[in-house]
Amino acid sequence: MRILVIDDEEDIVVELGSFLRRRGHEAAGAGSVGAALRALGVRGPFDVVLTDLCMPDGSGLDMLRACAALPAPQPVTLLMSGHADASHFAMARTLGAFGVFPKPVPLRSLLQTLKDIEGARPGEPAPHRIMSAAGAARSG
Repeated sequence: MRILVIDDEEDIVVELGSFLRRRGHEAAGAGSVGAALRALGVRGPFDVVLTDLCMPDGSGLDMLRACAALPAPQPVTLLMSGHADASHFAMARTLGAFGVFPKPVPLRSLLQTLKDIEGARPGEPAPHRIMSAAGAARSG
C-alpha cells in the first residue's frame, strides 16, 4: 500500500517510513500539515494517511478533513498522538478516522490495522480500530 506518514517530529517520520518499507509498503513522509497537503496533491493518491494529531501548522483533524474532501478513492486515515484524550478519539471517529493510535505507535497493532484495511472488500469499510493509551485495541 502507498502510505503517507505525517509528523512534525522527523525521527518518527523516518522510523515509521523505514518500518513500513521493510514490510513491503511504499511510504512517503511529511513534516507538517502544509507539506502533507502538497504531497497529497503532487505524490498522491495514497491508500493510507497516518497523521500526528498536534503539529505547529495545523492538526491531524485538519488532515482528516482534507482527506475526506479528496476525490474518490479517498485514503484511509489513521491518527496518532501522545496527547489525545477521549474527545480527540470521538472527533477523529466523527471525521472518519479508521484508527487512532497512542505514541509511540504500537507497531504490531499498526500492522494488524493495515492488514484489516487490505482485507476489507471494496465498498465495505473495515471496522474502526481505536487504541487506548495503554495500547489495547477496541474495534467498533
